Amino acid sequence: MGFAYDNEGSSPVYASDTYRGDYQLSEIETKTIHTLRLNNQFKIAINYHSFANVLIYPWGYLEQNTQDKKTYFYFSQDLTQYSDYGYGLNSETLGYPINGTADDYLYQNGVISFTFECGGPELTDEESFWPLQNKIQPICGQMLYQNIRALWLPQ
Repeated sequence: MGFAYDNEGSSPVYASDTYRGDYQLSEIETKTIHTLRLNNQFKIAINYHSFANVLIYPWGYLEQNTQDKKTYFYFSQDLTQYSDYGYGLNSETLGYPINGTADDYLYQNGVISFTFECGGPELTDEESFWPLQNKIQPICGQMLYQNIRALWLPQ
């Protein structure tokens, strides 16, 4: 959902960091997610990125909530209760547009989907994208509750 919505949230330029592919599901990574979804009955999905301490939920391509905004809000409150993670739409948490995301695609297909941006406010931008070795275990430890709790949410 939202593939190529605009050229700000993704790029048609192959060399870009936000290259989206030539058409929807054209890239091997997106084909793999699509196949994985078709072959399983997922109720929830969690995507991980590195940079900040936030939890992002759909819609990414629009600056508006889904019809399940209350579910996302309550799940996000629960998942972040033991961390310093903020939560919300991408425009609310990171402040820039995105489109064609796994979260939007999975949600459109009946899966509650989140993206955890894992990093840390005490880290520099470079360290957040590529954490130092001594920061990796603490970042993973901070995610433990969120990961275990997410398994029980869609019951």
